[in-house]
This record gives sequence, structure tokens and C-alpha cells, in this order.
Amino acid sequence: MARDVSLLQRVSHPMRNVGQEKCSSHRNYLLVDAHVARSITVDPTWMLRQQMTAGGIWETSESSLSFAWLVVKGNIVLTQDNVTVDASSGCVCFGPLSAGRSLVVESDAEWLSFGFRLSLYGRTDFLDHYRLPLCVFPDAVDRARLERWLLDLLAAWDDQTAAATFVRTGLAQAVFGSVFALLEREQGSRLLATGAMPEVLQLLQADPRISVSELARSTGYSPAQFRREFHRWTGQAPHAFVSSYRLAEAKQRLVSGTDLIASIALDLGFESLSHFTRLFRDTYGIPPARYRQMRHTGELER
Repeated sequence: MARDVSLLQRVSHPMRNVGQEKCSSHRNYLLVDAHVARSITVDPTWMLRQQMTAGGIWETSESSLSFAWLVVKGNIVLTQDNVTVDASSGCVCFGPLSAGRSLVVESDAEWLSFGFRLSLYGRTDFLDHYRLPLCVFPDAVDRARLERWLLDLLAAWDDQTAAATFVRTGLAQAVFGSVFALLEREQGSRLLATGAMPEVLQLLQADPRISVSELARSTGYSPAQFRREFHRWTGQAPHAFVSSYRLAEAKQRLVSGTDLIASIALDLGFESLSHFTRLFRDTYGIPPARYRQMRHTGELER
């Protein structure tokens, strides 16, 4: 079957950061779809309710962490990476700490501060495309939801039980999801990715049937270089990653559509229905037909 050769072209777009060039004028970007989003990990590191009186000054050093604030009252001037923003009551601020930051409190202020480590395929630099720090004013519904999640996270922070750990992990994902929705609204849904990953994942997203050898050729790397670069980004060998991607896509199609299971298997590049069934059962514990049935009857939620 013919393949759109335009998919093999390197994806590049100009990037600027509030009047300042951070790096080269062309970068590689990765469109965020559901599969990419599932590969973003959020590791919570602090949750605080912070207060400071007018005139207070605070500086932090560089780190690989990110932060999200919800300003409850007062006004804060935040400076990071030569960008200065005013954060007043109701404002949500988000950014990495890769360049450190300083803040000056202009009036008595209180804010909820969430710190976390973000990574995509083990990398912590994938937000470099965005103009950060971002400070936006969500609507009343979004703000109330985010404040509730942050307060719940604060309440569960010091509880070391297994249940509280699950709660913290879930709330951390929810808070970042809410903040990322604001980031998407302001700046779109492209993440910076270096090397071969933008082409590789966009090709795989466009056509899950694509072979690993075709993916390797699209990068211009030798087979050995491709395997090293791919593993460096994903922590997996190319064949294992492609197989897991196809299986995840199959799960979605089994529930959202009515296609025959054999058609789904062939459309996603599996060698045969029996091959697909065996891999699906080995991975998820039940065969695809049973998975579809249990999802439709409500026996299995997800």
C-alpha cells in the first residue's frame, strides 16, 4: 500500500521565547496524542501552602523540577529565564526550574505550590518549546477544580499509607492535566523532542502498520544507531515499543468501534489474528474478544 511520503519529512517549526532566542531557530516537535500523554510521568516532590508578606523576596536555584502555583491572594512578580510576569489572585503559574527563578511579593500573598518532576520517555527537557513560565487566569470552574485538587493533595501529602500514596499519584496526574489543558489553550499541543523521536512517533501514529525497518530508514541512522537512540528515549527496544503501541491502539478500537477483531489485527500490522490474540492475552490477561465483551457489559471498566 502506498504511503504518504510527506510523513517522512522532518517536522520543524520556528521557535521564539518572549523576544529571546533560546537556541537554534528550527526545532523538532512532537504532537501530543493520547499515547504520548500516557508516556508523560508526573512524580510529585512537594505540596505547600505558602505565605509571604509584602516586600518579601525569594530565589531558587536551577533544578530539573517543575512547579505549578495557584495564587489565592495578593500579587507576586515572578522572574525566570529573563521573563517577568505578574501573578495576582486567581492566577495559575507553571514552568520548569531549569533556569532558577526569583519572586518579589508586592502585597501580602498566599499561594498553593506544587512541585513535580516531569519526564517523557525518561527525558525532562521536553517542555523547552513552550514560552514559560506561563501565567494564566482560568475560568471559575477550572480554578475551583484545580484548587480542590491541590487542597486534597496537600491534605494527603504527609500520609504514608498505601492508599494515600495512590491518592497523591492520581491527584498529581490530575493537577498536571489541568495545567497542561491551560498550556494547550494558550500555546498549542506540541512538545519539543530532539533527535529522531518526532519523526518516529509521528510515523507510528499515522500508520501503526509501519515496520521498524521503515522507521529506522526515516531517521537516516544506521540500524545500530537507531536502536541506541530509540532506547535512550523510550527505555525500550524498537520492536517492543511498536508492539505495545499497537496493542494499546487495539484496546481503544475494540471498545470504540465495531470492526471485526481480525480487521483490527491486520489494520494495526499484526501478522495474523492468532498472533494478535496471543500477544493481547499475554499482555492483558484475557483474549481480545473477551475484553470487548467485558467492556461493553461493564464487567471491566478500563
